[in-house]
Amino acid sequence: MVYTKCMPIVCMENLEFVLGVLVILVSGFLIWSHIRQKTRLSEVRLAEELRVSADKRKYAAMKNRASRIEQESTSDVGNWVPELLNSFGISPEIIFQDEMPAELKKLLPLAKGFIDSGGVQKLLAGVQQPGPGDRQAI
Repeated sequence: MVYTKCMPIVCMENLEFVLGVLVILVSGFLIWSHIRQKTRLSEVRLAEELRVSADKRKYAAMKNRASRIEQESTSDVGNWVPELLNSFGISPEIIFQDEMPAELKKLLPLAKGFIDSGGVQKLLAGVQQPGPGDRQAI
């Protein structure tokens, strides 16, 4: 009989305790969720910054490699090769690609000798000057 009189009081004390613990757990879960969300956002921003930084480094490395290859190639073939290609209407950038056939590399010294000896000027001068047959026709 003693239990029936105290039973509602014990239940009320237990209910208050359970509600207090529940409030503490819910608020802890909300705080943990907020911190977790902020951490995820920070990780996403950091990952994006790292990706952009890696892309910039990759681009800079490619640019440096291209300029290094261009300097090496330019010193190998000389300044006359880009001028020769421009005179034929070909972009000089084709030299710096790795697709140059071996046969063309073998012909480059011959072309250099032809240009250095004035062969192009002689050809152009011969085409522009009237020949002996042209004088007789006049």
